Amino acid sequence: MSYASYNITLEMFERDIKHFQAENLSEVDFCKLMMRNEACRISNVTDRWQANEWTVPATGEVNVRVLEDLFGECTVPVADCQRTEYDSQPKQEMSMKDYLDYWKSYRRPTIREDAWGSIERGNCLYLKDWHMQLGLPHYRAYEVPTYFASDWLNEYWLGKRGTADDYRFVYIGPQGSWTPLHCDVFGSYSWSANVCGKKLWLLLLPGEETFYRYDDGKLVYDLTEIDLQRCPRAEEHRSAGGPIVVMQNPGEVVFVPSGWHHQVLNVTDTISINHNWFNRFNLAFVVERLCAAEAEVMDTLDFMQGDDDFRNQVEIVLRAHHGMNRTDLQEILAFIAERRMASNEPASTPDRLLDLESCRKYSTDEVLNDQISGYLSNR
Repeated sequence: MSYASYNITLEMFERDIKHFQAENLSEVDFCKLMMRNEACRISNVTDRWQANEWTVPATGEVNVRVLEDLFGECTVPVADCQRTEYDSQPKQEMSMKDYLDYWKSYRRPTIREDAWGSIERGNCLYLKDWHMQLGLPHYRAYEVPTYFASDWLNEYWLGKRGTADDYRFVYIGPQGSWTPLHCDVFGSYSWSANVCGKKLWLLLLPGEETFYRYDDGKLVYDLTEIDLQRCPRAEEHRSAGGPIVVMQNPGEVVFVPSGWHHQVLNVTDTISINHNWFNRFNLAFVVERLCAAEAEVMDTLDFMQGDDDFRNQVEIVLRAHHGMNRTDLQEILAFIAERRMASNEPASTPDRLLDLESCRKYSTDEVLNDQISGYLSNR
């Protein structure tokens, strides 16, 4: 087999994303980025976060002692970066104390930013997808940047009674840890803020992932190691410029829009805080992804088409396969619409009315839609 090692060259950084200083980026301008589904990098976002106590002030490095004091007894999910199961990195649960003991003994690999594909990662464990804020709600590690405040997904999960879930995560990874090529859940947006450390991102515009599918339809796992016999179109894309390459520095946030596939390497020991989210600006994309996932499920369950329970089975499998089904989406839309109509904000607030119009557009609940229409007609 012909494998290609993909080395990151300095010239590739010319195909970067827009970079803003937080003090110079208005909410209106960021809304325009969301409307265009355009990625960006924002500096000076984390300056006042409580999470800065997780770092050593003099060096900006991870403060292992503070993490152990704060979270030592917490159970955390840890991925093995050197193993692959079902096209993902298998996870185990550990106590934070045990993970930090590993951290202190882990031998960091040499990282060449222009030769990512040659990294020898060793036994590399990556604490990822930890719902820290959900488990410790009274510890305010950070404030959501104002640009990302309209977050229907987490607003729903945090406001829904009798449930305990969210899409807010902490990642703690040693130098050399990484996340394979993927697209974020539900077709959502994501934002990722570096509390400390540096990340190297490879980003693909929506549609460019088609260059990186093997002949069986599977997505390439690692953009730096590709079997070109099974994925010949990868060279075509690389010749045209290849992935967008972004270096994320400490204190910076990367905004990843809907449908952008990405792969991420921790160039140094890194702590980041990440949210997945959606709102009216990418709701159409979320619905489109849901419909596509549903079509795949219906095709798989085609042998059950005549059964009375077919629709129910589709919903069950869709939730297991995609993480959200039609019923879930309708519940989110109803929750957001009812909150907006009950809000104490001025009735004519543009964001509030636009949220309601978006909910009405995609809601299948006729009673709710009539309520929204009545509310809007009186404004």
